[in-house]
Amino acid sequence: MDNKKMHALVTLANDIRVGLFRLEDNRDLFDKLEGLGVELLGFFDEKISALLKWDSVAHHPIIAVNDQDSEKRQLFSLAHEIGHLFIDYGWLPEPYKAQNDFDQLDGVLNVTHYRRVGNRHDARDMQREALMDDFARNFLMPFDEVKVKYIDNGLQAEKTIDELVERYYVSEVAARTQLGFVKKVGGEEW
Repeated sequence: MDNKKMHALVTLANDIRVGLFRLEDNRDLFDKLEGLGVELLGFFDEKISALLKWDSVAHHPIIAVNDQDSEKRQLFSLAHEIGHLFIDYGWLPEPYKAQNDFDQLDGVLNVTHYRRVGNRHDARDMQREALMDDFARNFLMPFDEVKVKYIDNGLQAEKTIDELVERYYVSEVAARTQLGFVKKVGGEEW
């Protein structure tokens, strides 16, 4: 992804987190989504971590997450599906956009499989899913906040990762990946 697209993704994730969700604590994401008219469901499956569906009768999105996953994994899956909802489908909650603007949508819009499952996706699907993972990480751990924390910690990666896990309630893998993303994209300024 080129720098212009990365910057747009980082900005979009932050704008949605701060401007629309007003999210301070990631553990509040479940309630925030429901408050914006997104129906949340749980399910059990060995291959699927989450899915995004449109209810054409009630005119709202449904996000279902795997109840077997940890809460941190569920939060990441929610953020990933939020990326699909906003980026792929241009969804906005009322009053920003009328729900009947989405009457053409119906049924399952996206299914996210676990990476460990040997699913066969084409290169475009894999790029799209990677983009949504980038969105999810930047939504849950805002780029600029991660960058400041890393600099404040004297560029100590492990200390920063521990603080990201604690502050944003994410897995160590997600925190490590986000710090790597921030270092790769923003590192030339250090």
